Amino acid sequence: MFGQLFRNSPLLVYPIAALAIFLAVFTVIVLRVYGRKASTYDGVSRLPLESEEDDTNTEARRHV
Repeated sequence: MFGQLFRNSPLLVYPIAALAIFLAVFTVIVLRVYGRKASTYDGVSRLPLESEEDDTNTEARRHV
C-alpha cells in the first residue's frame, strides 16, 4: 500500500536528492580529514596548551 503511494509521488525526488547531497558532503569531509597528515594538525592541537603569556599577547593584538 505505502509502496504504491510513494512510487507515484513526485515529491519523493526531494528527500532522495537531499540524502545524496548529504552523503556526498559527508564523504568529502571524511576523506579530507583522514587524508591529511598528522603534522597538519600539530599547530592546532597545541592551542589549548599555550602559556598565559602567549594569550596576553594575543589579546593585546586584538585590541589594536
